[in-house]
Amino acid sequence: AEYGKQWYQRRVRGNEKDAFMEWRKNMAVVQENQHVILTPFEKNLEVWRQLWRVVERSDFVIQIVDARSPLFYHCTDLEAYVKEVDSSKENILLVNKSDYLSVEQRMEWFRYFTEQDMKVVFYSAIEELESIEEEEEEEEENDGQGSEDDDMDGLSDEERDILRNKFAVLDTDTTEGVPEIEMREEEETVPSEPVKEVEIEVQTENTASSSPSPSPKETPRSTNVAELIAAGEILKNSDLLNYIATLSGEEKYCVGLIGYPNVGKSSTLNSLLREKRVQVSSTPGKTKHFQTFKLNIEGKDLTLCDCPGLVFPNLASSQSEMICNGILPIDHMRDHIGPMTYLIENIPKEVLESIYGITLPLPDELEKGRKPYPFEVLREYGQIRGFMTTRGTPDESRAARVILKDFVNGKLLFAHPPPGYTGGNFNPVCEKYMKRVENTAVRLQKKTQITLAKENVEDNFFRAREVKMLTKGRKPPQTPAEFQKEGGGPEGKPWKKHFKGNSKEKTRRKTVDLNY
Repeated sequence: AEYGKQWYQRRVRGNEKDAFMEWRKNMAVVQENQHVILTPFEKNLEVWRQLWRVVERSDFVIQIVDARSPLFYHCTDLEAYVKEVDSSKENILLVNKSDYLSVEQRMEWFRYFTEQDMKVVFYSAIEELESIEEEEEEEEENDGQGSEDDDMDGLSDEERDILRNKFAVLDTDTTEGVPEIEMREEEETVPSEPVKEVEIEVQTENTASSSPSPSPKETPRSTNVAELIAAGEILKNSDLLNYIATLSGEEKYCVGLIGYPNVGKSSTLNSLLREKRVQVSSTPGKTKHFQTFKLNIEGKDLTLCDCPGLVFPNLASSQSEMICNGILPIDHMRDHIGPMTYLIENIPKEVLESIYGITLPLPDELEKGRKPYPFEVLREYGQIRGFMTTRGTPDESRAARVILKDFVNGKLLFAHPPPGYTGGNFNPVCEKYMKRVENTAVRLQKKTQITLAKENVEDNFFRAREVKMLTKGRKPPQTPAEFQKEGGGPEGKPWKKHFKGNSKEKTRRKTVDLNY
């Protein structure tokens, strides 16, 4: 029996290897004949085997995509494969990093996915992890305050008052000899966050008592997950787990998490577990085998199955698009002009100037309305950051790597619209960018005014007709004609004053001592 089992396993693995090699050959033929650009998909058979095991074990397969370009990270072949394995398995599309999108943008994507008969949820793993950390800090503070009260348990009220008075006397004794300046510094360093929280609570109570109708911000959050998804709201970790629990009618079920690297798959898993159990990495290959984690949700046993991050074969317009979407590593790129051109086409010039504090040169009259060239942005940014080569010129390659990483990390924000979107500009410039743009415009206007004022001062000084510098006696004539009337120099040269009429008298007076 053991020999038969081992023989069957070797046969299965051999069939998988033969089928995988045949599939790779077909992909290479398609890429050469049709001249298409494919993403650098995973070519390691062991990683694909982990994917197959996760799909076989899971009742729900959650495909995690980036909210800025969901269709680029979405793999329709994976959904078809899940249905081929078992038609009862469910596909769920989790749009991570949804905090990059506005409510209107999320609504547009929800309409598109509902038209395609796809189940979609909006989620933000980073926000959930931050909220979990804040909750833990608040619990630690509350535990610290509770421990002080626990030390005084078992004492009567009189004894507690005596101890508190003693502590108050000790506090006053320690601060008697301190100068007033030091006391003021200590008062300034005391954090004012608890005071702000109390003020906010009081204001909300007063507004609630004075105004019968609450504002939209104070409306309670709906508990129906379907309503939250339809309204374009970002789900919390509890909402997401409850949504999956409602879809499953069994007591035990498994959920598989699959996605590209750098889409936040590990962060999503850590936020669902409410602790850091999986290491976060932006490059594939960090996780070699799938991992399982168990939870209990509303009396049901939930098993989360983490699949290694892998890149699926997908069509791409260019290699620059893959670099800007985080598929290819930025540090290994050889040509930075293509990715920077892709970035500049999608990011407005005003946003680049406001974020990096640079001033791009204005185009010529014949090139009005054009986008800035990549070398203009890179040279300005390289000079400001001090990225210089050994020849003393700005290091454009290093500057391009920094800017492209900001684009991948979301500092330079651009979101692709869904297919068939006709609602105008899908990426309106944010208000904070507009404020920075206005500030830079005011600064440039003042700078131009100063330069114009300098030019006017110089022109007025050198073009002035009345100059009293180095002049003595009578006022010089204003025009050549007036100068001729007063016996000045030749016409056209008013600055010459020869007065040659008494030249002989002058020479006689100078040589009077030489007369014999």
